[in-house]
Amino acid sequence: MTTIQRLPRLLLIEDSPARIEQFRQWVPESMVLVTVTSAGRAIGILQRSDPFDYAGIMLDHDLQQQIANPGELALSGMDVVNTLVTRISYEIPVLLHSISPAGVASMRRKLEAASFDVTAIPMTQLVHAQFKLWLSDVLELWNIREEIAREN
Repeated sequence: MTTIQRLPRLLLIEDSPARIEQFRQWVPESMVLVTVTSAGRAIGILQRSDPFDYAGIMLDHDLQQQIANPGELALSGMDVVNTLVTRISYEIPVLLHSISPAGVASMRRKLEAASFDVTAIPMTQLVHAQFKLWLSDVLELWNIREEIAREN
């Protein structure tokens, strides 16, 4: 029997083209980067996602630069978190890279209350080495879950 190995997918929720490009440069070709540029779009994707669709999630708080409709102006990363905790497994690591201290604090509280593993590093301080360290943890957890799935 042949088993198809899934590539690990990372969900990036970010509205800044410069930041998106930075993450694209940092994510290895052995992973799939799914990019969503607004809170409303992110909520829609999460509502259609299975709990283990993603190996890791990277989330900004202020997401108003690339809204799809005026209703999204009122949405933020906190609205995304509210959907994330109901749709995605707490086993999926989350990297909060927002430069909004208050936004990060509220998102972190909600995620940690739901038992998520949260790393918070403002994008202005996030360097490639830190991202690689977070990513190595993400990949280790992904590989463990994939091995368990193959055994079952």
